[in-house]
Amino acid sequence: MERIGIVIALKRESKGLLELLTHNQILERPYPVYQSNLNNINIFIAISGLGKSYASACTQFLIDKYNVNLIVNTGSCGGVCPKIKIGEIVCPHSVIEYDFKSIKLGTPIYTLNKDLLDIATKLGLKTVLLGSADSNADTEEKKEYLHKIGIEVADWESAGILKTSIKNNIPALILKTVTDTSSTNFVEEFLQNVKKLNKVLAEKTLEIISAL
Repeated sequence: MERIGIVIALKRESKGLLELLTHNQILERPYPVYQSNLNNINIFIAISGLGKSYASACTQFLIDKYNVNLIVNTGSCGGVCPKIKIGEIVCPHSVIEYDFKSIKLGTPIYTLNKDLLDIATKLGLKTVLLGSADSNADTEEKKEYLHKIGIEVADWESAGILKTSIKNNIPALILKTVTDTSSTNFVEEFLQNVKKLNKVLAEKTLEIISAL
């Protein structure tokens, strides 16, 4: 049986999926974990907490404890370039960890599984370059810099999840809905949009999982 681990940063971002799936909470600590089944696919949904470190640790936890063979990250992101609009669901083809720079390795860029990307694009999702860091793109100067290096959307978790998945040779897919585009009132935009966009993202996530 296929075993999929879904990593979600915040409880409020998980509500859409949990409302659509019959599920049982099977764990509270170190992460709330909910188990469900869809078309004979065993699904484990874990709430990681915000940021790359928590997301990375949660990904490793799902791999070790539940022996998942696919990781999916679903949640919200911020739009960085003008062509990205609130409400769009996007699927990163690559993730750049823009707040990390090594003298030897430079700034890490992680690419996603081509077969999974093909499924997502066939179902109508736009592929983008996502920037991931433990900070918000909360000034026009920062957004302009990110846009200049090609980043279209930004989040806090994807780099940690991908880094850990690659280390374990486990494929990963990232699905994000754009909840905010402002550099001045992004918190208000996020809170206003996350609830109403969450169900649409959950429906698309399950559509893609069903197509695997």
